Amino acid sequence: MTTNLLREMNTPEIIGEAFRLYRDHLASLVIMALAPHLALLVLGLALDAVNLAPAHVLAVLLGVTVALNALVLAAMTYAIAGAALGHMPGVGESYRRGFGGRVLWVIAAYMIVWVLITLGFLALVVPGLIIGGLFLPTVPLIVLERMRPLQALSQAVQMMKPHLLRGTLVFAFVVLISGVLPLVIQAFLGAGPLSPLLGAIAGAMTLPLAYSANVVLYFSVRAAQGFGPEQLEEALRG
Repeated sequence: MTTNLLREMNTPEIIGEAFRLYRDHLASLVIMALAPHLALLVLGLALDAVNLAPAHVLAVLLGVTVALNALVLAAMTYAIAGAALGHMPGVGESYRRGFGGRVLWVIAAYMIVWVLITLGFLALVVPGLIIGGLFLPTVPLIVLERMRPLQALSQAVQMMKPHLLRGTLVFAFVVLISGVLPLVIQAFLGAGPLSPLLGAIAGAMTLPLAYSANVVLYFSVRAAQGFGPEQLEEALRG
């Protein structure tokens, strides 16, 4: 049984473990992330075809993007938790168990965090990184510990206050990998008929690495509070 993720780690160790998870489970994680990216691509093409006003298209895409991101992160949380115990579940099982009866909780909490982070980034970036660092454990708390949205948000802040610098640095890594890197890849590939598809693939390739760091940070902080393999096994059975 692999339990080396359930220990307190510093920032370089967290990022290193995220790379290891990404390397060891690349195919499953990328396939898991590809589904929502392709769904957004199809939705974008459909909205273009019906000639909606640009503002309406943007509103629909933003709402669906946030909801789909919440769903894939829930599934990925379950998958990475299984990998931490040495038995990575399949893509279908991860989606089924990640959704569970808490899918609306995940979406609600993710939307709240997304709005707060966006406002923070509008206030000269650094506040957004700090807010993101404070709320990083939110989705794992809902998926694995079955907390309600407001309870998970409050618990995440309480968990991360003593580790604010670590959380901010890990969230900066998340933004760099899942936000900046796909844009750089798209700019390098240039515009063309396949650009939307290539952009979706780039997003699916980078998201699992970024979110692995998120979940490993959660493991690290919880491990310092006594959360071990037995508790994680129980959470996955729940």
